[in-house]
Amino acid sequence: MLTTKQTTATEFATGSKQFFGDDQPRFDYAAALTALEASDTPDAKYILGFMYDHGQGVKTDYARARELYTQAWEQGKVASAAAAIAYQYVEGDGVEIDLVEAKRWYDLGADALVANADANNRFALYWLANANLDGQLVDENIPKSLQLFERAGKLGFVD
Repeated sequence: MLTTKQTTATEFATGSKQFFGDDQPRFDYAAALTALEASDTPDAKYILGFMYDHGQGVKTDYARARELYTQAWEQGKVASAAAAIAYQYVEGDGVEIDLVEAKRWYDLGADALVANADANNRFALYWLANANLDGQLVDENIPKSLQLFERAGKLGFVD
């Protein structure tokens, strides 16, 4: 019999695989949603937040996304969750545009975000690519941004 921790890890792995379409011809958002909602891991909460933030398999709901991102950050210091919240403030997704608050959130996870990108974490690559592209949170560096987007794409990240 699996422990609760093993069950949660299995549900997260299943949900993550379904979300990214790993080893499958297409994404299965319904299966991902079910498995990720059953998992209580910070990474699962981050992916669920991303789904709500980007309307992938669910109706876009920025408030729900921010709630899940915040839980992912508070429970596991998921750097991509801090970056996602930062970009909600940059873009005004469900909140007033506030570049000071955006920078505060981005800086919370910045060091871990770089480390995660160096380890080929596709979400970290995505957020760093965005940061370098728009120059709102770090100095603009379009060649670096394109390189980061390309690396994320090779890892199966498509948005």
